[in-house]
Amino acid sequence: MPRVRYAGPFNPERVPAVRSKELHRAEVTGYAATPAPKAIAFHASLGLHVVSAAASQRAAEEQALGACNRDPARRANEGPCYLYAAGNLVVLPLRLGAAMSAAPPAASPPGVGQPAAGLPSSLAETLADLLARLGPAYPARSRESRINGYMEAVQHKALAVFPPGASWRTMGWASSAQAEERVLEACQARNGGPCILLAVNETAMRPPTDGKWLARAMPRVAYDGLFDPAQLPAAGDGLRRRADVVGYRDLAGPKAAAFHPWGRLFIASDPASQRTAETRALAACNDDPGRKGEAGPCLLCAAGDQVVLGKRSTAPLAAQ
Repeated sequence: MPRVRYAGPFNPERVPAVRSKELHRAEVTGYAATPAPKAIAFHASLGLHVVSAAASQRAAEEQALGACNRDPARRANEGPCYLYAAGNLVVLPLRLGAAMSAAPPAASPPGVGQPAAGLPSSLAETLADLLARLGPAYPARSRESRINGYMEAVQHKALAVFPPGASWRTMGWASSAQAEERVLEACQARNGGPCILLAVNETAMRPPTDGKWLARAMPRVAYDGLFDPAQLPAAGDGLRRRADVVGYRDLAGPKAAAFHPWGRLFIASDPASQRTAETRALAACNDDPGRKGEAGPCLLCAAGDQVVLGKRSTAPLAAQ
């Protein structure tokens, strides 16, 4: 059912298995405008539990899930509650029974701000240390180049790692929240699994007290429904509003879209052959003169109206 797979901006009309009176509660209809940090927990029998204006994003998620799981109307044999929304983004397809956001940094002692315990004092040194810890298979020269590039990048920017030997950097977004989301989406799309956030702008993530770093699965990368511009990962608003992207579903005949984690999408069609449409889309993407082959090959994003990004195919899927 499509509402269960939906992973875009919060919209009460896309909530599954919930009665209309639940959807018309003021805290639900007005959720998009409520102050952050905020979150929603979901249970198919109980509906939605909403938290807003929490101390941190992780606290909002923990409080929403806690309220849902402690609901006196809930029976233990009815299954767990799931995180439905983190901020304004629906994450139900991830089926998370625990908070997904990292814990906020611990407060610094009075006086001058202190770096995380056991880490070097400068941002560059901290990132070098974190990359060495979490990406031990990442070549030292590549780590140095990645960090230098990050230090020189314009705001808003973010850096993520895919253990044990890959990373991804992004820059130039409208906000730090966008940079964080886009780097995790691009890193997962490129590497085939959830990545760990290392830094946003000039702030490095603090190591968790239990030593277990959180790799965050991003719902847009896992989306496998009908083509929807809002579900494109690592994409800016300009791409999602592009005329051929908005009109993709209206394009008649065999068609395909190819994606690169730089946030590039190439669309092609062929009146006679689905395989030719897929071949043309991938070729246009891989021949992108603005990228010049950097950062790996393109992936088939859509075959016809169906999103197939999760298959991670660098070649046509349609038969000859």
